[in-house]
Amino acid sequence: MEVRRPFVVIISANALRKCKMYCGTSNSLCYYFIVEVRQIEINCIVCDLDETLLNDEEKIDGKTTDLLIELQEAGILLILASGRGYKRMIAYAEQLHMFQHNGILIDGNGTSILNLADGKRERLSYLSKENSKEIFHTLRDETIEIQFNLDDAIYVYMSAEIYELKKKIRTEMRLPHNYPWTGGSYGWLSDMRDGYPFSTVVNRMEDVPEKINKITLNQDKEYIDSLMKKLNQNNLLSSYSMTKTSERTVEIVKKGVSKGNALKKVLEEKNLSGEQIIAFGNAENDISMFACTPNSYAVANALDNVKEYANYLTDSNNNSGVYQTLSNLVRTK
Repeated sequence: MEVRRPFVVIISANALRKCKMYCGTSNSLCYYFIVEVRQIEINCIVCDLDETLLNDEEKIDGKTTDLLIELQEAGILLILASGRGYKRMIAYAEQLHMFQHNGILIDGNGTSILNLADGKRERLSYLSKENSKEIFHTLRDETIEIQFNLDDAIYVYMSAEIYELKKKIRTEMRLPHNYPWTGGSYGWLSDMRDGYPFSTVVNRMEDVPEKINKITLNQDKEYIDSLMKKLNQNNLLSSYSMTKTSERTVEIVKKGVSKGNALKKVLEEKNLSGEQIIAFGNAENDISMFACTPNSYAVANALDNVKEYANYLTDSNNNSGVYQTLSNLVRTK
């Protein structure tokens, strides 16, 4: 297998939208619209994890794994950029042989960069205790779950209503007493002990550490949408960056901190231009990455507003969308 540089077949987002309008499908195999053929040279792949590279079972399928390994062997740099802490990314980096090929992890929505070649991790930002207090006091009267995220721990605050709801769910599911109380992208309870082995329920800010990576808010979609609208309309927490990372989660970091800014730093150090990279994502925290390259792809399951920022669309995370696009970069002899 060889890398097919520099020709890449690309199906434009507009073509897929028109295809859906007239044919009732956005299948990239539809031939009613002409694909765009551009001459580009890809030297770097940047990919979000959850709901982009990972399917809904949080796995990378075999053919995608094999392809990403082969592309790295051909000299292409692989960067995984996620809202996750780096410890919840390591297993995927191992699966993709990124340690052998000097890959890079951007974690915590751009709060740090881990170079797998030498294990050096550069911290770009954190939230101070004062930052955490300001955010907490703005949101404490909301019916919401607030997570204070560290590298290997989560401190969880829940409103009384959410605590009672989770207690009922835990009883119905007969969960053991040590099962985490943390919510996640898919529901009220999410076991993230693979990367956050320490999880603590807190009721006051005195129990939250002095420095944290980010804050995550969890609630149902309708509540999250309403909360974001209220915060934006009233200019609340305007000194922070708030991005919707799934239908039911919002992540908060310092203003100016993003996957995109961390990516720019890596590209500058590697002497790569935006034209030389291809980026994949699904959520608002991926928009800053899309701005770094004309070769930006949203998966079909991406949030609707996120698709507007991507230049191209690919299939969903459950239909190997990343593989479908990247397979155009290679051919079997």
